[in-house]
Amino acid sequence: MTSPACLIRFQVHNRAVHLSRSPVSLEVDIQTAYEAQEAAETTARDLESRIRKIHGAAGLLPPRQYGQPIDRDAIAKTLTRPGV
Repeated sequence: MTSPACLIRFQVHNRAVHLSRSPVSLEVDIQTAYEAQEAAETTARDLESRIRKIHGAAGLLPPRQYGQPIDRDAIAKTLTRPGV
């Protein structure tokens, strides 16, 4: 019969092995995060480009950091001019 201490050591070791990240997994996580951020940036730039086509609206766009999605509430607050 296996001692409880031996079983606990096996369970802890087995869980640690499953929790450790392989270099391939890290690369996949980095690539996935990069693609998500690029998609957010592309969407934001497309929307900003459409808004800039409206006469006088370009100066009303709120600042946005690269890779961050559009803050639709902030845009709604600044684009309250008549005719916009």
